[in-house]
Amino acid sequence: MVKKTNIITLLVGIVVGAVFFVLGTGKSSAATINVVAGSVANAQDGQCRLYEAIQNINDHAQTSPDCPAGDGNNDTINLPAGTITLVNDLPNIERSVKIQGQGRSQTILEGDNGGQFNGLSLGGTPANDNDEISVKDLTIRSIHGIAFVVSSNLKSILFENIDIDGNGASFDNGTMGGIQAAAQNININNVYIHGFSGSGSGNNIIGVNLLTLGGNNITANISNITVSNLIGSDTSSVCGITVATGVADGLLTPANINITVNNATVDNIQNNGVGPNVYIGGIAAVNGGSSVVNMNVYNTTLRSEGLGSDGFKGVLGAAAYSVGQGDTATININTKNTISEGSSGKSCSIIQDGAEFLGAPSPSGGTNNITFTSSGGNIVSDNSCSGSFTQATDKNNIANLKDSLNDLANNGGSNPTILPKAGSLAIDGGVCGQNVLNTDARGISRPQGVTCDSGAVEVQQAALVSANGLTSANGTSKIYLDI
Repeated sequence: MVKKTNIITLLVGIVVGAVFFVLGTGKSSAATINVVAGSVANAQDGQCRLYEAIQNINDHAQTSPDCPAGDGNNDTINLPAGTITLVNDLPNIERSVKIQGQGRSQTILEGDNGGQFNGLSLGGTPANDNDEISVKDLTIRSIHGIAFVVSSNLKSILFENIDIDGNGASFDNGTMGGIQAAAQNININNVYIHGFSGSGSGNNIIGVNLLTLGGNNITANISNITVSNLIGSDTSSVCGITVATGVADGLLTPANINITVNNATVDNIQNNGVGPNVYIGGIAAVNGGSSVVNMNVYNTTLRSEGLGSDGFKGVLGAAAYSVGQGDTATININTKNTISEGSSGKSCSIIQDGAEFLGAPSPSGGTNNITFTSSGGNIVSDNSCSGSFTQATDKNNIANLKDSLNDLANNGGSNPTILPKAGSLAIDGGVCGQNVLNTDARGISRPQGVTCDSGAVEVQQAALVSANGLTSANGTSKIYLDI
């Protein structure tokens, strides 16, 4: 069973899992290991099960005779179509490996008889900064804690085409949610995280939380993701996509994060407690140097169902903390073609000194720099971003913005999305060009109209010439259809 040790409570209220394991012995060549569906245990019954496959890869040996040995460098675990029922927690995955399912609807990992398991722990001792892990094409549910925890500075981690279903999940060491990762290169594509809910002071719910560890930097790309329906009652924090420097090691070690979020939908992230409630954002915290977070948010739809006015709550949020006089904590958040539907004036939220959220004994002694900038095409429901979103194509204080958006629904593609209604300012409200993907969150090409739409979804349009004899000034009539 994976043991997670509380290190520090972050600004976003997340508990970091530190995992320690012992290196096995023996050597072997790279293997492709096909595992069976059904219950997972170290059964030694002639059928290769997921528990045994991981054990053999970690040990570089055929510790279990039911599966081939692996070398821990180029191994692949092929998961079957069907349900893998986890009777016991899986071993920590300590080596480079590709975990390949057969598709979200085909490969399912779940707890025993509706029970729960502690998710998958990736990295940790003795994993090192040359290890690479990928997980693709599956659904994970009945989770106790966090679905995926990456607790070491792997060279890279990839999550792709995964459904993380939080319905019925429970807290482990005060935290539950989708992905918590500390790795040098992090790629998350086409992932749906949803349905986590719970209550209790000291408990935290996360969608995606990325953390620097031991001063190593992070480069991250998150695309075509939906995070929805994370609901906390009197919880310490509920957050969608967040990052933090300096807190995972408890020492506020200087480090940098460069993250790009593209085609994201974050909807209905609620916390009625006094703790943080942030849709996308993060913290730069440092002691003994400088830390920088550069966050780019492009073609993203953020829709709030209600944010309280107290504490660190925001659709886009940032906070900084620097200990010493010579320390510098910097956060730069740049947005393009992003819809931010907030409440209580919280579409853009800045906490210039995040000391209280870290439980620091004193205010920042160094320099904190927090900057929001715009590359155009942003639409905001209030004036909280108006000092920063000043491009000609930006639109601030759109009071009826929420009414111009449909509910989260299946609009095509793998994940549910929020489709703008006919006549919405989001349609042809964005700008194309640099950093704009040529497809939306569903794979529909951009642009469909005269320019790119704002938000994660590009509305498909039908252009009719002289429809029913009605023409515009240029001889055409254009009809917008929500498809």
